[in-house]
Amino acid sequence: MEKNANTNVPDNKYGGTFEFYFYGVTGQRLLTMAVAYGEDGNIAVNYPAATETAVYFGGKLISKNGVTIVTDRLGSVRANSNGERLNYWPWGEERGTSTDRREKFATYFRDAAGQDYAEQRYYDNGKGRFWSPDPLGLRGAVLSDPGSWNRYAYVEGDPVNFYDPFGLLMQVPTGGPSTGINPPNPPDPNPSSIGTGGNDMPEPVVEDPQQQQGWADAYRVQTSQFEATCKVSGRFHTAQPNANSS
Repeated sequence: MEKNANTNVPDNKYGGTFEFYFYGVTGQRLLTMAVAYGEDGNIAVNYPAATETAVYFGGKLISKNGVTIVTDRLGSVRANSNGERLNYWPWGEERGTSTDRREKFATYFRDAAGQDYAEQRYYDNGKGRFWSPDPLGLRGAVLSDPGSWNRYAYVEGDPVNFYDPFGLLMQVPTGGPSTGINPPNPPDPNPSSIGTGGNDMPEPVVEDPQQQQGWADAYRVQTSQFEATCKVSGRFHTAQPNANSS
């Protein structure tokens, strides 16, 4: 919930306009509702009201507020039925100008220039790095992979072939190059089942036991954060065999 910064009503127990966000089980924001309260505590006339609606298909945004959306393989919005065409530099900074407060680069919601909401933290598209370190800390780093040591880095320096929709794990988009990380394929949050797919978060394939334990810890962190924000609380599914896993 967020109080509208444009309201002129004093910040007391009652009064003001608030926004409530509703998310799907995979973390996408599907509905934004505005609710205005009078100083008597009653909901104002014509409220609550839907201010934003989004439709996803196969994990891809296809419509926002009735406007058809076209995205690329990274999930970046490239065009819409209003005639807009959006282009980006490799790290997500927009080539040109258009309104913010909507989804833009790599599935992220752009609050303002350089301020992309990446689910578990914010991403600065002007600097090509996150605002805060990976919640897993150095436990998520792999000694044999120096690119993983920087916990602020975005997709280890390769924003063309990878993306990180949740601000936690770099992933290969569908149709990406062949690597040691699977295309998005949700795993079971139970770390003992690494190597099998589930229904809630993408899973990498790892062979190194140290790296495997790092991913297991990442799942624990990710799961607890999702439950804390009431986005998937208690709604995980039983793991199913993953044909892509080795």
